[in-house]
Amino acid sequence: MKVALVVPHVENIGFNELCIPFGLLSIASYIHREIPDVQIKIFDGMIDSEVTDKLFKFQPSIVGVTATTAIINDAYKLGDMLRACRPDILTVLGGVHASALPNEAIKHFDVVVIGEGEKAFLQIYRTCHLIKKGVIINGESVSDLNELPPLNYSLL
Repeated sequence: MKVALVVPHVENIGFNELCIPFGLLSIASYIHREIPDVQIKIFDGMIDSEVTDKLFKFQPSIVGVTATTAIINDAYKLGDMLRACRPDILTVLGGVHASALPNEAIKHFDVVVIGEGEKAFLQIYRTCHLIKKGVIINGESVSDLNELPPLNYSLL
């Protein structure tokens, strides 16, 4: 099963060119450590044509998206497009905005994660065939950062 993790494009801000998506990189590294044969790829700063060209060619079973409030509209647009074009893909939204307004976010994604995503996304991956759409999951905190693996920058 393939997993795509996405930071939506930020129009005219340059956010993606300046910042590494550490949250998604941490989730990807954690999942890769727990399930070494998983095919996981991070897509950073994707615009609509890149979604079609790169994301769909990768053919993921799960697409996880992160967004702050500044880019939430782009995330919602991406979630709506994925649900309309590829309802077979499980869409997941996490990040600060989703944690603050999960009932708003669930209108655009199949699953919303509140809080930290590493353990929650692993649970979603392992049980994706059982998950009902429209689910809000509370992410389990990682109290000891030594539980997390080193970031695997090769996934970028």
